[in-house]
Amino acid sequence: MKKGFTLIELAIVLIIIGLLTGGSFQLLQVMEEKARDTQAKQTLEAAKEAVIAFAIQNNRLPNASEFTGLGLVGAGNTPIYYNSDAVLQANLCDRTTTVLNVTDPNGVNTPNIAFVLAVAGENMLGQTTRVGDNITFPQWNTVVGGRGYDDFHTHVSLNEIQSRVECQAPTIINPTLHNGTVGTPYTVQFVGNGGNGAYTFARTQGAFPPGAPAFNLDGATGVLTGTPTAVGTSVFTIQITSGTISTTRQFALVIN
Repeated sequence: MKKGFTLIELAIVLIIIGLLTGGSFQLLQVMEEKARDTQAKQTLEAAKEAVIAFAIQNNRLPNASEFTGLGLVGAGNTPIYYNSDAVLQANLCDRTTTVLNVTDPNGVNTPNIAFVLAVAGENMLGQTTRVGDNITFPQWNTVVGGRGYDDFHTHVSLNEIQSRVECQAPTIINPTLHNGTVGTPYTVQFVGNGGNGAYTFARTQGAFPPGAPAFNLDGATGVLTGTPTAVGTSVFTIQITSGTISTTRQFALVIN
């Protein structure tokens, strides 16, 4: 004849089942949290690459409405926080600094930020904001807006975005200048490459050949014109500027 469980044995079994169930529940919670963390990080990375792809195609950062048009959302369809230096929404390659900076949870400030992204955490409440030209990322669970801060965030520096866009300093690509002849009108155009495609030109050193009319460099078009009046070789330096970035190159003009 089989003997049933005693009350003590039944109690022990129930306690074991409870412990196993509770442990499984806690394990499930941990797994869910890790899954949410992974999803948030993947969402941030996808958003970052989408902004960089836009920048590569347009040589600038998207504005707020253009970022919304990329169709990126966080968990539960919550909006992704996006903030950038507004000037970079016009052009990326002519800047050496930005006004935007970030402060990390340890209080360390990093300047020259191009853009910031953040997605809401478990509380589904976007808590990242910009004050002036600074975006501060609080310590985890610091009360912000009545809730513990749990946004996932990332930021991209000006150097990083310019590197990804492959911004280049402008250069003058003319190999040499063709010779001129005394009494014959002379024309040559300096041709730029790199930068943002909008160039200005200026002579910074040396002198143009004597001429009547005198030699003149059009700063907007890069066209040098004049009618030489004397035989000789003139050496001068031309500066090309794109945005705030300039380079120079020396030329020799021979007049026969």
